Amino acid sequence: LACVLAAAPELLLLDEPTNHLDARAVGWLEDHLRSHRGTVVAITHDRAFLERVTSVILEVDRDLRTVTRYGDGWDGYRTAKAAARRRWAQEHEEYLTDLARTEELVAAAGARLAATGGDPKQGFGKHRRSHEAKLSGQVRAARTRLDALRRSP
Repeated sequence: LACVLAAAPELLLLDEPTNHLDARAVGWLEDHLRSHRGTVVAITHDRAFLERVTSVILEVDRDLRTVTRYGDGWDGYRTAKAAARRRWAQEHEEYLTDLARTEELVAAAGARLAATGGDPKQGFGKHRRSHEAKLSGQVRAARTRLDALRRSP
């Protein structure tokens, strides 16, 4: 590590750079990296190190296949992630509410359609068929909406 740092390359790729270093060596490394003129890419779980050294954090999300840039170092990253979690929780709550409302709509429209079966007060002929067509359209629309909600939570 010392040899690589002494060469002052434009790009440093460091994997867990604080492993196996005592506190004094970690302090020296942090000072050296803060004054480094090139780019440093460090992969580490050492959050104290990240807090003291980073100015930008890039998060690689394997599942989403994205890279997200966070400015203001570790604190900026933590702040942005907390805000994103709050937004996600709010959106998820809205999704669950919408899902429950749509499920109720499907059930209610289905019940109304089923209730038209033997009720003589529903009318005859084209008026009854028109009413049933309207109800079945409502059921189809509600089911389509419900399917769409379930596909993309």
